[in-house]
Amino acid sequence: YDFQGFISNYPPVTGDVDHNGKPEIYFMSNHEDSLILCILSCTKYPAFVCHKHFIDRTSLKGNLNDYTYGNLSFADLQLDGIDEVMFSVFAGYSLQPRRLYAYDTRDDTVLMGPLMGCQTLFVQAQLDDDPYVEFIGNSSSTGNMPPGLKIPYTDSSAWLMALDHQLKFIFDPIEYKGHKTYLGAKPLTIGNSTRIITLFDFASNMAINPELAIYDNKGKLLKKKELSKPGGKDYYSLVQNRKNPSPDIIVKDGSGRFYKVDSLLNFQPLNALGENYAGDYTSFDVDDDGSLENVFQCINYEGIYITREDFSYPVHVKIPFDRSRSQISIQKNGHLPALLFIQRGDKEYWVRYQRNMLWYAKFPIWLGIYFLILGFIHGVRRFQTIQQKKLKAREDQLVQLQLETVSTYLDPHFTFNTLNTITGLIYKEEKI
Repeated sequence: YDFQGFISNYPPVTGDVDHNGKPEIYFMSNHEDSLILCILSCTKYPAFVCHKHFIDRTSLKGNLNDYTYGNLSFADLQLDGIDEVMFSVFAGYSLQPRRLYAYDTRDDTVLMGPLMGCQTLFVQAQLDDDPYVEFIGNSSSTGNMPPGLKIPYTDSSAWLMALDHQLKFIFDPIEYKGHKTYLGAKPLTIGNSTRIITLFDFASNMAINPELAIYDNKGKLLKKKELSKPGGKDYYSLVQNRKNPSPDIIVKDGSGRFYKVDSLLNFQPLNALGENYAGDYTSFDVDDDGSLENVFQCINYEGIYITREDFSYPVHVKIPFDRSRSQISIQKNGHLPALLFIQRGDKEYWVRYQRNMLWYAKFPIWLGIYFLILGFIHGVRRFQTIQQKKLKAREDQLVQLQLETVSTYLDPHFTFNTLNTITGLIYKEEKI
């Protein structure tokens, strides 16, 4: 297909917006100053039909479109049984657009969120009791927007934002001032209510501390906790599962250790992977065992980490590609085990992740080593016991011989002969 422009480097996403059992493929492209949503639908395999839909105008940096998009997902905003296609767009040095979009596939219309200067990635949440979905934003301040531009919510600060199903603010955005700041946000369930937990950190020398905070769904601060860290770099991040969002609040620090955070903002250590991995991850059932595994990309893109669902047993897989972002998915193989599929440009790599049965053999091996050592110790003690018994037997024999000698000396016949001999000697001496 001729998409008349450039296709985004971010991976396509599949979704069945009309729930007819035939998922479509969605991805973004741009042509000159136009941002375009592309949809590939399968009418009758192997025939595909491509639909292109104009989304918005983009500012140009020179002759280039400098933007990225993220968190392409699906949500039924109108509760009409047809999902809208949701995605955040944040321009770089071209500055605009930076906002949340919802594309209605049935009416071919685009709903735009508020215009903003900061870069914000919105994620779905259920903040109240109504059936409509809401959105909360993860924001960062890049500081590349000139102060003269009259665009609200400047990118010299990070902002806490929440939008309703009409993409309007639920409460006035809350500002966290500072250059190179980061604000992560996730829904937090406490009893029957949903709160917003935030993590604020920064990558500059500021005379403040990072903090965790809990807000209600109206933007009221309920609780906060300051954190300590080494200065001069961002240290904490709120870990997000991109594919299967978890209700657990997971934080990682700069040393690579995970913590689970409870509703009182207490930290419970989980595990450590080291510093060389990105905070966000994707979950797949890689080994077909019915439970999810977590897949992290290394920060320098030289490989991936795979862990169990509780972040235990990390496995590092080095990828022999150029160092760039990888697209990761699962390739099903019928009755054969699934494969983790990794793609970088035109290069492809498959990883088979499965339980190492030799790992289970370590228990009987350890048990065998234990009994071997136990047998060796028992043998040494047995040898020592035998030697001690032999030594005691010799000592008893010597004592017995000594007793027999003494007993011989005390025999009456021997005594009589001795006295007789002495008497004879005395008689002879007197005679002389």
